[in-house]
Amino acid sequence: MVIDDTKEAIIEAENYHQMFGVLVGPCSDIGGGETVGYIDDGDWMDYIINVKKSGIYTVFFRVSGGFSDKIGKIDIISNGRILSSTDLKYTGSWDTYTTVKTTVELQEGNKF
Repeated sequence: MVIDDTKEAIIEAENYHQMFGVLVGPCSDIGGGETVGYIDDGDWMDYIINVKKSGIYTVFFRVSGGFSDKIGKIDIISNGRILSSTDLKYTGSWDTYTTVKTTVELQEGNKF
């Protein structure tokens, strides 16, 4: 996936390079496709991206969760360093999605 500052890039969650502990299933959200789920503490997904230009990028996540009383977190990590950490509130249903937004500073080059 090529990332640059002139256009929007969409990375589908199920298109990871490597993962540990997650399962893939059908998605009922806008656009269909697949969803990743059953994510527990310590589970992860790696993606290969090619950043064309260093800069601060806005990232949007489509998320859902079946437990309204729990809070989760998404970390964007490169080479063992946390670049961004975003808290999530679950939506109360696996079929109710919300968009979560954060920013991340990315350096030019290939990233996992």
